[in-house]
Amino acid sequence: MSVVRDPKSVYILAMDDDGRDLEIVVIGTLDTKLQEFTLLRSELEAAGAHVTVVDASTTVHDHPAADITSRELATRGGAVGASPGGDRASALATTSRGVTEILEQLHAEGRVHGVIGMGGSGNTELATSAMRALPIGVPKVMLSTASRGVAAFIGNSDITLIHSVTDIAGVNYLLARQIAQSAAAVVAMARAASSTLTRPSRIVALTMFGITTPGADALASDLRDRGYEVLVFHANGSGGRALEQLIAEGVVDAVVDLTPTELADELVGGHRSAGPDRLSAAGRLGLPQVLSLGGLDVVNFGAVESIPPHFRGRQLYGHASSSTLMRTNVRESAAIGRLLAEKLNESHGPGAVYAPLQGLSSLGRAGNPFHDPAADRALIDGVRAHLDPRFDLIEIDAHINDASFAAALANRLDQMYKEKHDHSH
Repeated sequence: MSVVRDPKSVYILAMDDDGRDLEIVVIGTLDTKLQEFTLLRSELEAAGAHVTVVDASTTVHDHPAADITSRELATRGGAVGASPGGDRASALATTSRGVTEILEQLHAEGRVHGVIGMGGSGNTELATSAMRALPIGVPKVMLSTASRGVAAFIGNSDITLIHSVTDIAGVNYLLARQIAQSAAAVVAMARAASSTLTRPSRIVALTMFGITTPGADALASDLRDRGYEVLVFHANGSGGRALEQLIAEGVVDAVVDLTPTELADELVGGHRSAGPDRLSAAGRLGLPQVLSLGGLDVVNFGAVESIPPHFRGRQLYGHASSSTLMRTNVRESAAIGRLLAEKLNESHGPGAVYAPLQGLSSLGRAGNPFHDPAADRALIDGVRAHLDPRFDLIEIDAHINDASFAAALANRLDQMYKEKHDHSH
């Protein structure tokens, strides 16, 4: 296996088969889909994988085709008398806990190079719930009849969901092809994940949104020129949750939170909140953090009809047919500023907040629909009033998307990182 990085920072993997066994875990329901899972196992083994079948049936038995039986899952899931019991939802929850515990154990033992499941909505919920417990980067494939509401199954994980097209109810030539392709996919993904691709030593997470894209692009370019590996996260709710997860997993070394816009959705009630833990993990781990106020002038909703009635008289902007933005007002801005400050105050590492005085988004520049100096000032003052003196609040006479503003943030992050790195040595 060899890895080449070209001058444009594109990774090229030169793959070869080193003969190492790949361990693929199959999450199946052998009580109802034995034929389908038998075919899946055969396809995986034909591709050179070693297969562990976890029988996630909610009926308890010791099926001979299972490597880990539904009886063991029920016991591990906390069932009384080794039976899931209750209605189907309760049985699925018990079995899911068992599968999750098994997966985590196998992964800790180095026996999970990929995981694959197959089924309808109930089995998809069960299997993907367990998959989400594994770190990002472990290949996860779900062949499913579910084609709606897939975000609930994927969460902020890296699950690949393949629509089965036909129901998974007996093997036919279409389903057989889907099973073969799904097996090939997880094996190929596992081989790539097992490559010798080396983790860079200076990984910086950067947040952006459509309304802060020019600033994020300039920042990313500047940081890369300084030798940092930049992971860019779209601050749309799921992006923020993924960022927090990757920080917690130790993937990230420093953060430039240019666009913490998800805080506005969390506080005001928009559709793109990343939850109450947003802007928490980096501080907990003591990572260097440079924060700005990008996108805190907007709250995100879907189509116009999705906006709560009490907000419909507010200043709105149609970003797309399925996306409507609402301008934060003075009261909301002050509260968001306080929330951001309180989040940073909990940090055990270095941090600073940079406030652009000429607008927080492309919509907030002078002459554009969300230009509101009073609300911006309330936000900045809200930060200043509650920010611990350990952290700086720097006001810069620039727009969030200006190259000069990006350079200021890149300089501060570089300084913080080097100081922390030099101190640790």
